[in-house]
Amino acid sequence: MGDYVAEMIVLKSVIRCSLISHFISFSLTAVGYLCYLPNVHRLVAENRDMPFQEELLRLNPQCLSLLILFTFIAAMMVKVSGK
Repeated sequence: MGDYVAEMIVLKSVIRCSLISHFISFSLTAVGYLCYLPNVHRLVAENRDMPFQEELLRLNPQCLSLLILFTFIAAMMVKVSGK
């Protein structure tokens, strides 16, 4: 019985480490992508199929970047809480 409990503890810690590494990998990829984008405002302007495009283009470019960052953080929180 003791061996089973020890194996379950090890298994849970391995799964937790795997989830953390996936989170870090996804976060670094997204942050790198956001840092690579020189002008988010131009990207929104060029994408004709984007919902709320006119409203987004009225925003200050810095506010638009902040909105994208908050959206990314919210998506990550939903992803992490879903598992």
